[in-house]
Amino acid sequence: MTGQVLSSGNVTDTFEASNGVKQGCVLATILFNVFFACMLSQGLQDLEQGVYIHDCLDGYFFDVCHLTATTKSPQDLLQEVLFAGDCTLVAHEESDLQLMLDNFSDASKFFGLKVSLGKTEVLHQPTPNTNTSASTIVINNTQLANIEHFKYLESIISHDSSLDKEIDSDSEQQSAQSTQQFG
Repeated sequence: MTGQVLSSGNVTDTFEASNGVKQGCVLATILFNVFFACMLSQGLQDLEQGVYIHDCLDGYFFDVCHLTATTKSPQDLLQEVLFAGDCTLVAHEESDLQLMLDNFSDASKFFGLKVSLGKTEVLHQPTPNTNTSASTIVINNTQLANIEHFKYLESIISHDSSLDKEIDSDSEQQSAQSTQQFG
């Protein structure tokens, strides 16, 4: 296998890579996460798009008044959610998500990666009691698939924010476990 190193926009000569890390090795995951974090940092830098969340770290977690107070509840910008090799970009507006994905796509090209368009999906959760059409998010002139349910960390997130699929899935798992125990 051969490789090159990209540093400050310059690419080294091709060299032979005689060893590396095996798939499944803990070091492989760490190296990928460091690399991916650098790519995300490059792609999302200077963007204000995303979802702002309120923090409450002064010991009064369940006091809702602290979350509504603008002087005592700092806000943090949440742009991505990472788990293993998966990345989820979050935004309130479709145009914000499109801008974030355009920058992410450009950063991935800069780092020599490709976005897998077959695996990339869009889950749109409109404001309750509103009728909005499906999102038309595009990467490289390819419209991404819109989905109604997304499984993330053993939870099912629905486009309509309902818990029906989550409850059905939990019921099926419990039924299967009881069948295994007593069957």
